[in-house]
Amino acid sequence: MLDEHIQVLDVDGDHWKRLLGLFSARPRSEHSTLLLIVEDGVCLKALHTKQGPLLDFDYGSGDLAEIKARAGVDYVARVGRHFFAEAFAAAESRPCYDDDYVRQVADLYNGAIGYTAGHMEWYPHRPSVRRPFDAARAQRLFDRAVPDDRALLLLVLENGRPYTSLILGKRGGHLAWMSSFDAFGLTDAPFAPEADLPGLLEKIRERFGPVHLAFVCQRAAFENVVRAARPVTALRAAMRQGEARFVPLRLRLRLLLWAAAVLRKR
Repeated sequence: MLDEHIQVLDVDGDHWKRLLGLFSARPRSEHSTLLLIVEDGVCLKALHTKQGPLLDFDYGSGDLAEIKARAGVDYVARVGRHFFAEAFAAAESRPCYDDDYVRQVADLYNGAIGYTAGHMEWYPHRPSVRRPFDAARAQRLFDRAVPDDRALLLLVLENGRPYTSLILGKRGGHLAWMSSFDAFGLTDAPFAPEADLPGLLEKIRERFGPVHLAFVCQRAAFENVVRAARPVTALRAAMRQGEARFVPLRLRLRLLLWAAAVLRKR
């Protein structure tokens, strides 16, 4: 899904900073967790997700229910001293496929979460929300969703100008290159979607290939979607208000958005 030698074409560093910064609005978990690293009945370190390291922590008898009540946290997790080294070793011991970068990463990830599930003790029981990543299935979905030799466009606007942008290109079944507005010298130019988007899509077609799907959104609306408890519902509201749009908005995508918002209450 990702080319081993993906090309980065004419992208200013500010684009990356702004693009990543958009996701900083995502709300962090309100739950607090205390991680205990122990060996032979002795607590070596106690790490609180909100307060940081707890020095001279009183481990007591090691009863997790008692520790949870005393520490005033939502969850307590306990691992052995060598847990992290062994988790990395478990990840690295997975088969490695040199011809498929995404599959390599998936194997590392699946190895790590598989080890974690069997060697991290929780109180109260906290079922893992992480699922093994199926690289082959992801590739099939990607191939069905985006044809080869096509581009994808993300454009975020603020005050009538581009705030950040990302153009991705698919070739040979993989994301093979990425670029941005910098490729056309349009970073600081005024941009009105109704008038200027067709011309931009044509420029991308001439230089990189036809755009299979473009997503254009106002910065405030994008950040609202990121922080929303029901992001798909927030996205559909932004689309109704003209603050976000998919071009073209195919029937399949419209149905997927509806199903995600209604059937899954997202």
